[in-house]
Amino acid sequence: MARTIRVLVVEQAEAPEGSLRALLEGLEGVEVVGTAADGSRAVESARTAAADVVILDLGLRSPDGPEVARALQQEAGSAVVAISAGPSPEEFRRVVRAGVRDYLIRPFGREDLLEAIRTAANGHSNGTGSGSVPEATTVVFLSARGGVGKTTLAVNLACWLAARSYRTVLADLDLEFGTAAVLMGVRPRSTVVDLCREGGEITREGLTAVLTAAGPGTPSLLACPPEPHLAAEVDGEGRGEPGRCYVGDIIAGLRHLCDYLVVDTQTCFREATLAALDGASVVMLVTTPDIPALYQTGRVLDLLLDRLGYPAEKVRLIVNRYEQGRHLSPEEIARGLDHPVSCVIPADTVTVSEAADRGEPFVLREGRSGVHRAIVRLGRLLLGEAGPPGEESDGGTTPEGGGEGMAGEAAAGLPGAGEGPEAVLAGTPRGARVGRAPGGGAAYPTGSRQSAAAPLSALNYFRRQAPRKKRRGDKHGVVSEGGRKIGPNRDGVR
Repeated sequence: MARTIRVLVVEQAEAPEGSLRALLEGLEGVEVVGTAADGSRAVESARTAAADVVILDLGLRSPDGPEVARALQQEAGSAVVAISAGPSPEEFRRVVRAGVRDYLIRPFGREDLLEAIRTAANGHSNGTGSGSVPEATTVVFLSARGGVGKTTLAVNLACWLAARSYRTVLADLDLEFGTAAVLMGVRPRSTVVDLCREGGEITREGLTAVLTAAGPGTPSLLACPPEPHLAAEVDGEGRGEPGRCYVGDIIAGLRHLCDYLVVDTQTCFREATLAALDGASVVMLVTTPDIPALYQTGRVLDLLLDRLGYPAEKVRLIVNRYEQGRHLSPEEIARGLDHPVSCVIPADTVTVSEAADRGEPFVLREGRSGVHRAIVRLGRLLLGEAGPPGEESDGGTTPEGGGEGMAGEAAAGLPGAGEGPEAVLAGTPRGARVGRAPGGGAAYPTGSRQSAAAPLSALNYFRRQAPRKKRRGDKHGVVSEGGRKIGPNRDGVR
């Protein structure tokens, strides 16, 4: 049976009885999921209703109809059928440039409208698994151990993206002890377990049903199981379909529902974490600047870059809870781990703890704390933005007189700032450009060093049990600039 096409109608509130919605009533295979009386509400309504097609009356008073059409496609991912009462050559050129799928001139009949809707839906499907819709940039947060603030950073970055009007989903894949819902102050009625229990194909409707909406300007949340033992139904022996990688299917589906998918993982290499890493556009590897954490982080870098063959540009090293004068400098950390530090988040126990107790992410509150500015900087780097003049230093503190938020060379002044909508991430080779790829693809740098071998699936790697190699930094030891030893100096292998 053909799928039902979800349609949003955007027309003036004083439309006559022969309105577009009245024409759509009773049409086979078409479901009207909402209406909007003006273009300013159309984009948000299309996002909320997950509309496949938007019927847009170009007679809207404000804002301009063709501009609304462009925003609906670029920001809401919906195909647009434009309706005009009296076309002009200029209007026609503008709607064509805006990328509308069809253009109807009044008067027209129901069959004409139905044909236009079906044509638009077939050419611009918003369903799970369709290759015509740009996939979300998937940002996976990972850490070598617990207690480094990984979940706090994931939640606040997702909230910042959502507040910027990007369709954002936060997936809590810390299946046993996830706390994303607590930090966001929500009580999920459905979780990832409910989705796995349904069985069969994971559909857009099924995904939408289990997402928890925290409110306007916040991300939708795919919550972790309510009890630790239920994690086995997602990636353990309790699965309804033994051997099925539910998490891989879920991530693939979520990538078609949003612009940015932020994933919080558990601190172990179970199947859920491995599947998330395989689907990641960017991996945010979070560590604190203490020696044990850095040592464990080096082992994870060894796994990701040397054994799995991920491009170095895919893995972003985030140093959290940094206190100037107490810890090794970001340059020393980068040299010791043989990987650049992309962002430094300052220690701010008061701001973070109070926000967690309130169940309100600190990035949503007014304030100019260092940790708040650091999240803003991290978000702008992900988007490929240099930031407006005067805000290049938004972020945390950096030692040795550097600017705020970034480590090393980029801290003192982000290379490439002010050169356009893209920016160079700290630590990437000079000249490597970063930005959201055309069509909403992953934010990979181009023209930079790539892994010689094709990336290996994390799941396949663990199944194959690849031979062990020397640990990252073991040969020469991890030593600071002043000669202080900051990690084991072992010549052996694991």
